[in-house]
Amino acid sequence: MDGHQVAMNRTKALEALSPFLENPRQIVIQNEAFVVLAAAMLFLQLMLGPWRRRSGHLFVQGTLWVAYTVSFPLITYTLGQMVTSPVKNMLYPVWAVILLWASGRANAFTAYNIEDNKQWKRYLFEILQYFVYLAIILKLFHAGPGLTIPERIISTQPITLSLSVLTSLVLMANLHRVLAGWMVTNSTPSKLVADYMRAQVQVNTRSRAAQEETFTMSGCKYLVCPPFNDLRNSRVGHRVITIGTIWDTFDGDSLVNKQLRDVCLSFALSKLLLRRYFGLDCAEAGLPKTLQFALEGLLPEVDQVNHYSRAFHVIEVELGFLYDFFFTKHATLLSFDGSFLFALIVKLICVPFAGVCLIAYPPTVNTFNPIIEVGTRRVDVTVTVVIMGALLLFDVLQAIHYLTSDWATISLVCSNIRFRRHTSRLISSIISSTIPSIFRFLRRFEFAGYLGRRIIIFGYWQNKMGQSSVIGGNLLVNYLYVSHDSAYAESKTVLVLPIYNLIHSMMFSMKNFVPVSDLVKSNIIFCLRIYGNGGGPLTNGKAALERNKVLEDFSSTLENDSQITVMLIWHIATEYCNIASSDGAQGLHSGAQQVATTLSKYCAYLMYFVPELLAENSTDTLFIVHEVLEQVEDALGGDKPTKDRLLRVIQDSDGPDNHSTVIDIPPVSSNMDNIIHDSISSNNNTDNIIHDSRGSNNTDNIIHNSSGNNGHTATAQDSATNGSEDSILIKGLKLGRDLEAKDSRI
Repeated sequence: MDGHQVAMNRTKALEALSPFLENPRQIVIQNEAFVVLAAAMLFLQLMLGPWRRRSGHLFVQGTLWVAYTVSFPLITYTLGQMVTSPVKNMLYPVWAVILLWASGRANAFTAYNIEDNKQWKRYLFEILQYFVYLAIILKLFHAGPGLTIPERIISTQPITLSLSVLTSLVLMANLHRVLAGWMVTNSTPSKLVADYMRAQVQVNTRSRAAQEETFTMSGCKYLVCPPFNDLRNSRVGHRVITIGTIWDTFDGDSLVNKQLRDVCLSFALSKLLLRRYFGLDCAEAGLPKTLQFALEGLLPEVDQVNHYSRAFHVIEVELGFLYDFFFTKHATLLSFDGSFLFALIVKLICVPFAGVCLIAYPPTVNTFNPIIEVGTRRVDVTVTVVIMGALLLFDVLQAIHYLTSDWATISLVCSNIRFRRHTSRLISSIISSTIPSIFRFLRRFEFAGYLGRRIIIFGYWQNKMGQSSVIGGNLLVNYLYVSHDSAYAESKTVLVLPIYNLIHSMMFSMKNFVPVSDLVKSNIIFCLRIYGNGGGPLTNGKAALERNKVLEDFSSTLENDSQITVMLIWHIATEYCNIASSDGAQGLHSGAQQVATTLSKYCAYLMYFVPELLAENSTDTLFIVHEVLEQVEDALGGDKPTKDRLLRVIQDSDGPDNHSTVIDIPPVSSNMDNIIHDSISSNNNTDNIIHDSRGSNNTDNIIHNSSGNNGHTATAQDSATNGSEDSILIKGLKLGRDLEAKDSRI
């Protein structure tokens, strides 16, 4: 190229790049700031990701949403700016690798909601886009065309090799993220589990000996590690690891062996539960052995200390596996944990080498393209080295988090069992004895281990239960949710309530949760045992009322077609009894009343905040709840819900002709009749009613009047006399009044 041509190229470049000539350093600083911000987004995902499932706080949820949402446009814009802008810097290739590193996201947080996993094809396209950008930027370190191979090798800069290796490693991490999203949408593994369980059911059905066989955990066929690529072998049991295999391998009574068995049991149950997500059949659901598993394998004897704790912990870990499957990379790392650890070791070598090269052998820009090269300052190199060191530290922390997780335990146990099948008995026994020691060693390095106690922010769940009430304590919220203007109320319900509900649940969710007491857990387990030991199947509450000898009095409350309606009626009745008890002179609530109130408010919480978890349509559920809230606002008008005020609401509903009727409701006694949703209390001197939320259209119209201590019942003028049906609020208040009156005569 002659001098005249070079001069012409420079002139054209200056004309085209005149907007960038004023302050090219500003563009470099801007890109550097975006690189730092991308690393900060990754740090937030790393720190808050494990906390997310335990907290609905605005800071946690909102910060993670911002970090998740901002990362893609931030990285795309910065890489595009580096490619298209004529302003170049020798650190651009290093920054591009850092951005690709950050795009892989934290292992503990890959999706904000389940729907995000369906976008795995878009994520794959993003990776290809980033890779193209990175390849263009890396050309800044390569000499132009026309050089021979030896000349290219000689001209290669020291940092190029480490950047190439790091690019391959971070690209693999990004592919793990894509694979994690694809696994959530792939139903084939769950289909294999469903087919395997169906085959086991057919074998048990045809074999009389199998049906009469006593249940033991060693004979449990629930899958832990099936060979998902071989359906035929899964059916015949070849290379399959089941719960029975785990129990036979770790058959000791030590605490570590019990923990290993329970973790594997939780993992197997999570695979069975995952079939529900994909809409697959659960063939074993109706088998007697399934009930035996729940009663004998999961629920211990009642006389054991804290007999409920193991069952709840197994379910807690099971749900933890499901959460990780939907929102993290851990399910992917279970299949590629060897390559994951190998990549970490290589990073531990490449990153320090790249840092030394940046400091001792600064790279130079080698290109014949017209550019504006901005020199590199010492502070730029320092910031870059610090960011790379921070990202390496993040990966080390993620590796520690994975190695101390239950996923690593599953990988360790399954690898041990597979290895034992191909080795001698002596070697197998030696390896098997080392697994508990490795398990104890890894658990020492949990985040909980450094403080000598379990840090709550990295635990499984909050051990809390959502609480809400339509008449007690939420009047301010009710007032914001309803309006006396029907047209305005309808528009507000459709447009404003979903948004306000989201904001309110994020900002004040911690105020709507209470710890799940041991008493509540114990009653739930006790209730399950009653139904499992010949108590019959769960009904709409009829069996519970009959068992407590009050079916004749309250059967009309169970005849509604809508479960939501009946849940609200019994919730209002329970709240009435609770308010009446608080107005009395009792002071402390009984244990059964505490269980009843907690579970009743939990039902209200489900209907109000997470109706998707209930059987009926979530939109219908919300509209019914909003209708009841409007009824409460119209009836109370902002007054505090006391017993006398609620009784006046009942009297007003009967019409003006009935205001002269005096209803004598005696004080609440210590034997208060408690409405317990799906639970039974074993407390003495307490009449417990188990209600599992099925409904009735009829109002309970019996008022138990104990005046004169005659114990007779008087029939009040009901809604039929007034020519209209009582609202849900009135039905619930009347039911609560009748329950209180009945309790006072006991």
